Amino acid sequence: MEYYPLINKLNDEPNWYVIITRSRAEKKVADLLVNEGYETYLPLTTQWRQWSDRKKKVTIPLIPSVVFVRTYEKKLSHIVRLENIVRTLYFLGKPAVVRVDEIDTLRQLSSGGAMIQKINPVDLCFGEEVEIMRGPLAGIKAKFLNHQGKYKIIVLIETTGSYFQLEVALNNIQKLNISA
Repeated sequence: MEYYPLINKLNDEPNWYVIITRSRAEKKVADLLVNEGYETYLPLTTQWRQWSDRKKKVTIPLIPSVVFVRTYEKKLSHIVRLENIVRTLYFLGKPAVVRVDEIDTLRQLSSGGAMIQKINPVDLCFGEEVEIMRGPLAGIKAKFLNHQGKYKIIVLIETTGSYFQLEVALNNIQKLNISA
């Protein structure tokens, strides 16, 4: 898979960029950027965590140490100087631009109500291209994986190289016809 930075030729509209934060500082950074007047997006998911004395539902970032910010490239140097921000994600020497459709996919994933589990790409055994046709995640294109008797979908957010796994009923997906 090849990645090419998206370049806004007119530079009249802001783009989405990836901000790398200090560990466990994603919510603080998102709030700080909003207070500074930036549009941000922090995809969150809810999981059950087990402690020795209790089990609790917690909200955690879908992609650790990542906050998305919509701004102009020239303003990134100001953003990186803010507290708890480590750097901007770069590709080929330029700040990596996140496509709007990838942000939309992340929004659907984090608000869809499905049990989502982030996985590592080394665990993947890619299958056919599919699209989710019904339900809160309708419109997401993904890879189909049949694993241990359960049907799972793998979703790739190319810009960050993040893969997510979720369970979707077979009657909610449709095979995509990819012509060469």
